[in-house]
Amino acid sequence: MAQDRSSNGLVILDEIEWDTETQNAAKAGRYASKLLTDLGAAFQASAGVTIVAGNMTNVNVGAYYTSGGIAYLNSNGRIETSVNITTSGNYVFTILAGGTSAAGVLPQIGVTVDGNTRTNFFLTDTNPASYTVTLFVTAGTHAIGLAFLNDYYAPPEDRNAFFSHLTITPVAALRIIGLNTDAAQQTATFQLESTPGAAYEVQFTPDCCQSIGSH
Repeated sequence: MAQDRSSNGLVILDEIEWDTETQNAAKAGRYASKLLTDLGAAFQASAGVTIVAGNMTNVNVGAYYTSGGIAYLNSNGRIETSVNITTSGNYVFTILAGGTSAAGVLPQIGVTVDGNTRTNFFLTDTNPASYTVTLFVTAGTHAIGLAFLNDYYAPPEDRNAFFSHLTITPVAALRIIGLNTDAAQQTATFQLESTPGAAYEVQFTPDCCQSIGSH
């Protein structure tokens, strides 16, 4: 383990894969709590779950192998695993993926739920990169998968895809932190605890009030 000073803080470097630790989660939690408490820092674990692609099940990929936790899909198909969604709602799917291009086209991948492709898009780089999509998923146990959709092979060109891991995180519910009403003007102004860079939509009904402003 090593430390590096950054401005008024410290960057702690170690070899623990915090995003994939499962078998020793309790021990890792105690270690992190003690370490960061001694340093005067706060520690909050991610609300999501991270799935190593190499541990997912190959459903129908003919040319497939894993190495170092990475799943290599050299033909069309998908890999998947069972995930228990405790609450219906929107979830952010963050995929670390890469691949090889062919005929000037990069790999097209998708996220599947119970065998159905819910969204698909083209990678923007052959090197590993992070891609994020938001999907609504109902409560219950679902087969969540990653699919490779546009295989191409014409020697010497060969389009393939690989996946490192998938992180599923619930979208945090909006919290109103301020509300002011003006009966004379028939208006209400509220403040939300928002996430920087996120887009929000404000809706209103005439049955409730004439107008709603947000800031």
